[in-house]
Amino acid sequence: MDEIQDDLTCRKAGWSFIRDPRNKLADTWEKLADTLRSSGFRGKPFIKDTDWQVNTCIAYLDAGIDLIKLTFAASHLSGGLPGRGTEITTIRYINTTPAIRNVFFRGGHMIIIISYNKARASNNYAFYIVRYLPKELSQSLLQYLAIICPVLGFIARQLKVPYWSDREFLFPDLHGKNRYLTSTQASSILRSLTQDLATPWTLSSYRQAALAIAKRYISKLVKNTNFYSPMEATNPLRMFAAGAGYHLRMLLTLYAINKAFPSRLQPELLEMYYRLSKLWQDWN
Repeated sequence: MDEIQDDLTCRKAGWSFIRDPRNKLADTWEKLADTLRSSGFRGKPFIKDTDWQVNTCIAYLDAGIDLIKLTFAASHLSGGLPGRGTEITTIRYINTTPAIRNVFFRGGHMIIIISYNKARASNNYAFYIVRYLPKELSQSLLQYLAIICPVLGFIARQLKVPYWSDREFLFPDLHGKNRYLTSTQASSILRSLTQDLATPWTLSSYRQAALAIAKRYISKLVKNTNFYSPMEATNPLRMFAAGAGYHLRMLLTLYAINKAFPSRLQPELLEMYYRLSKLWQDWN
């Protein structure tokens, strides 16, 4: 996990950390696909004689849909303070021609980066929101994207089912009618998983509850922390900023740019987002 390499600035269509040759992940799914010919699912074979068994394959694809629901819930509930519905349901894990992906790997964690464009109205810049997923979940999602999703696509192609083909979104529409999960479907997933609560959650109710929890409890943990400033007063970054006559926020986002990262998402700012995600996960 700690060895996974990624390029946060690559905009090449079709690219992701799975395609990066340094990670040796692009063809790992083929080993599992090869075993399907001599194996089964829930007691039924995938192939009989030379024919793919439709019922077995459909059952496997349906299990894939159930897995989508669980991966969405796990990432949404454990990835830090929850985003808006349109942000979290349209997450890309592969670059496309018009848009760069949202899913990256850094320091053994899968991270989700959202470009928040409302800020453009006031300063002509978007700013980034970053959520670090826990390491255990990051490993599961890595296996899901590198192995499970391609195998699902392979089976779908045998049946000539277009649903799993050429996916770019982390959470596709559950019924194959749209390209990505809808906010209604996302709320339905949360409601189903929390049906035993007095008030089952939806996207909006969970977001409101999470923000209320953060203000009441987590704010006590960060009340002395400025996430645009290092925690130690003697931190070199603070000294460099003062010596150059800059506010530290400007140094972190506008000057001395590390070109291996987006200009307004430098390593120091990523570290601050990591601390925020970790506070939420530790409190949970």
